[in-house]
Amino acid sequence: MKHIFLHIGKTAGTSFRHFLESNIKKHYWGYGKLWYLTDVKDIGKFLESEPNGMATLEHYDLFSEHFTYGLHEYLKTKDYQYIAMLRHPVSRTISAYRYAIDRGWINENKNIIDWFNEDTSQLFYQLNHVSGAPKDLPYESKLQIALKNIKDDKFIFGFTENYNEFIDLCCVTNNWIPKYQTTNKTKNKKEIIEEDKNKLEDLLSGEIKFYEEALKIYNEKYKNIIK
Repeated sequence: MKHIFLHIGKTAGTSFRHFLESNIKKHYWGYGKLWYLTDVKDIGKFLESEPNGMATLEHYDLFSEHFTYGLHEYLKTKDYQYIAMLRHPVSRTISAYRYAIDRGWINENKNIIDWFNEDTSQLFYQLNHVSGAPKDLPYESKLQIALKNIKDDKFIFGFTENYNEFIDLCCVTNNWIPKYQTTNKTKNKKEIIEEDKNKLEDLLSGEIKFYEEALKIYNEKYKNIIK
């Protein structure tokens, strides 16, 4: 089986990736390459960046990238599984903001709301990853596509807030060995005032709706597995 990990930034994805690679030995970290196929939808660009070309997709069993849903369209097999971890949008956004400070991408004095408004990718960050739909598609259409994707039996997902539970769920589903260690924690702990958290809730209302709907689907989809 081919496994496609949608690595959504700041959802403990790096830690989870280590768990995946401990169970799937033929893994391919296509960061900066695979997104040509899914986000850019330009096979030529992928072939320019990947010396082994499309044969790469046949050789490896696990693919990981900060990309959107859609890699399966390039696989010759129908035996594949998408994997993704979601996180409450406000918590994920705050973590992304602190990470940007850690990496020196922004100054620590920059207000989180100003940063958010300037970085338009944060608005529907998780929804865009899971839907794989054009970013300019109307919100409701994109939401329905994302919910349809995670309902599919070929898509397994969980939540950062219940990290160990998702590890266990993956192990039951795929007969894997658990590994609970977490890594790549954001060092910056800049406090976010309540007023800005409330503003984020308003700005992220669409993402929060997706998160809450996903939680309902999760509880129904895995009710016979999770306790």
